[in-house]
Amino acid sequence: MCDRVEWNDKQLNQLHQWSLWRAETGCEWPPLPPQLERRSRAAFASAQVHPSRMQRHVCYALGSLGLPSQEEVRIPEGYSIDVATEWGGVRVGIEVDGPSHFRTDRRPTGSTVLKRRQLRHFGWTLLSVPYWEWEALRDEDRFIQRQMQCAYLAEALDEATGTRTTASGDGWVAIDCTSLLDEATAELEDLPSFQGVAPSGTATARLEPPELDPPPEPATAAPEPATAAPEEDAEEEEGGRGAAEEGEL
Repeated sequence: MCDRVEWNDKQLNQLHQWSLWRAETGCEWPPLPPQLERRSRAAFASAQVHPSRMQRHVCYALGSLGLPSQEEVRIPEGYSIDVATEWGGVRVGIEVDGPSHFRTDRRPTGSTVLKRRQLRHFGWTLLSVPYWEWEALRDEDRFIQRQMQCAYLAEALDEATGTRTTASGDGWVAIDCTSLLDEATAELEDLPSFQGVAPSGTATARLEPPELDPPPEPATAAPEPATAAPEEDAEEEEGGRGAAEEGEL
């Protein structure tokens, strides 16, 4: 009888969500007739989706973290997940939730709560990115803005998955300080003027001062040679001396 009823898309969507609720709760209500179940699932899965600008920016930030991502992933249950990625070996569905997903007091709407609950039941780890938190990351400097977006997503993904994961990409580089110290210690060991590494891992070194040549002794200045008087001055001096002698006589 149900197969002969004309169902519109809204009604078929509701029937499919009822089927998902039945699978989620494990209730003993009889399932929909197979043909109607297929029709309702097809109607639910054919709903049009329109990726938002904010959703694309989230994908750009994931790319900066070095993470692959897929937009509008249609899962077997018929739902479309905004962005799917992987973090620390865990499959994560990211819901980029704009204003339409919330009431005026920023509480999620009933349909949003239902979708999140059912996706978790079907094995997805979910991360919701509310629009007001993403907007708070805006900055006039694009580089600083991207760094803040990456830091936000990395922290949120850690919290959602219960892991501590280090990611790196073109726009975000997480530095492993332990590895850098190990490399620096190895380089010090190779230097001839450095010897040994303490058992604690702290590099100890003895720097041998280079042998320097003794400074050269200061050169003794040679005495300046006496300057001979010009011949004219000598003749004048002789003439003056003769005149003086005549006066005395």
